[in-house]
Amino acid sequence: MINPSGIVLGPNARLDVGGTTRGDFTATTLDAIVWPDRSRFDAVNPGGVAPLLRIVGNSSGFLASQRQITVDRSQLRVPNTQDL
Repeated sequence: MINPSGIVLGPNARLDVGGTTRGDFTATTLDAIVWPDRSRFDAVNPGGVAPLLRIVGNSSGFLASQRQITVDRSQLRVPNTQDL
């Protein structure tokens, strides 16, 4: 999930990344994802973007000044067989 304007999850929000195998989930306030060849996926100015499904990128696109991160009454849990 890429949203340069911020990401807000309400008090009863739940994110279950699962299925037959556990997947990955990344949420970021990046403005863009820039690849080593300098191509980019731009969430703010999407004209002429690189195709996301064919390129593995580096998360290196913070263009704007970043806002303060606020965490309020959060919990982080993983299955008993896993740790962080």
